[in-house]
Amino acid sequence: MTFTHLHTHSRASILKSSIDVDALVARAKELNMGAIALTDYNNLFNIIPFYKTCHQNNIKPILGIELNITNDCAESIQLKIKDTSSIVLLAENNAGWRNIIKLHNIANDNEHFYYTPRIDLNLLEQYREGVIVLTGSNNGIINSLLTIDVNGHISNDFKASAMIRRLLTFLDKDHLYIEVQDFNNTNTLELNKKLRQLALKYGLSTVATNDIHYLHKADAEAHKTLRTMSEFQHAKISGSTFETDEYYLKSRKEMETNEFSDIKGSDLFCSELDITNTIAERCNVSIDLKRNRLPSYPYTPAGKTGIQFLREKVFSNPMKWTQEYLNRAEKELVDIRLNSGHESFEELQKLSNRIGEIAELLDKKEMRWLELSELVV
Repeated sequence: MTFTHLHTHSRASILKSSIDVDALVARAKELNMGAIALTDYNNLFNIIPFYKTCHQNNIKPILGIELNITNDCAESIQLKIKDTSSIVLLAENNAGWRNIIKLHNIANDNEHFYYTPRIDLNLLEQYREGVIVLTGSNNGIINSLLTIDVNGHISNDFKASAMIRRLLTFLDKDHLYIEVQDFNNTNTLELNKKLRQLALKYGLSTVATNDIHYLHKADAEAHKTLRTMSEFQHAKISGSTFETDEYYLKSRKEMETNEFSDIKGSDLFCSELDITNTIAERCNVSIDLKRNRLPSYPYTPAGKTGIQFLREKVFSNPMKWTQEYLNRAEKELVDIRLNSGHESFEELQKLSNRIGEIAELLDKKEMRWLELSELVV
């Protein structure tokens, strides 16, 4: 049987991964995987190239993101709390994809961005429709609440239990999954055991992921150097959150080794791998790449098309146009008419009006050129 990676990063996870999406999809195809997810840190920059490349290679793209999350954004900013945990979101359908876009935008706005983009539990509850939630890796929303002592014993599971109960107030058991991972270190066995206990207690499913940050096992050393750049260190990292060389795109056979081999053949183990394919089957997002998504402008005067109105605004500008400017303006208007395919010119009209205001001030010598540059910016 195959296996679907649901927690994967690309180079859009800046200074945390160096994977090119073309190489990612090519490797997934080489391993005969029918689907793969992309869940970059706090951004969706590579989603469209990923979506296109997957379809070109007959691989199903699963669109997602790994977002920083806190209990309450306003409170964390007020108390100057920089730390967050993280959560992985997968789009189950088009509504889920729209909600992921919305959460991504909110996380990066002035109200919620504090050192890093972030959302909170209330926002996740508000935009939960069509979104499948995975609990994340080492810094995940559940794992980060579990404390591992020097002897490998885990405590603070009451905090993790409380968080699961909070999530279950607005997520059903088909939209919340506990991630278990194998990074071949001393804490993995105890951590996964505790996560499975919590999942069993609350009737949740565990799902096997690998938090991919590089493509091949041999890339681990280069990835340490990348992390050095991110953490402003001058020497290569010998021990960090990536203390092993297991964060690569594994085949199903490789996922069955190491810690997982201790329970190989059990129903629980089979479900942790097989459920990735079940989740992949549920994730169906269609993006119309030919559709123009610029906002419509409803204030065009009666009897005039948008391009006619824009042309009128441009050439009624009080600035004295040279022939060079006239030619350039004409070219831009032709490009807009040919490429936009609709009547969306609100921002262009604002810019045109602003240019006119600036020109008048310059004519009256009421503005220095330095001020002009500041206004345009």
